[in-house]
Amino acid sequence: MVEKSIVSVESRSEEIKRLILNYSINDSTVLNIDGLLDALLVLYDECCSTKWKRETAITGFVEYIRTFISRIKQNRINRNDFETIKTIGRGAIGEVIVVKMKNTEKIFAMKVMSKSEMLRKADTVCFREEHDILVSGDPQWITKLYYAFQDHKNLV
Repeated sequence: MVEKSIVSVESRSEEIKRLILNYSINDSTVLNIDGLLDALLVLYDECCSTKWKRETAITGFVEYIRTFISRIKQNRINRNDFETIKTIGRGAIGEVIVVKMKNTEKIFAMKVMSKSEMLRKADTVCFREEHDILVSGDPQWITKLYYAFQDHKNLV
């Protein structure tokens, strides 16, 4: 029987760090920090819902992580970080607006897509594929994605 080579704990730990911190990995199965934070925020919000209020372990988790979640929410980029200049397009699930990042002179096109409309049209909407193309596409032909974030109503 042939034994598999054993990978050291240090090597495995470094691989996890590389997977999380390396934004240049062109692998749609890899979650970066933003994806992991999105998942954590969804878990936190779900644990805060009334159906879990009586579960001791869950309320303990909520209390344990509340301050961290608050700090993440305060520091993550959001729609309030931009001033709307002009709407330049409207579509079936959202709109595209020209925005200026507050406290800078940077101008961006911001695509705002309604989550509820995307769910209603799930068979025709390919937001994840569009995101992946904007992240890893050839910058000569594809617009660069600078920021991606969401709120309760929209993907931005």
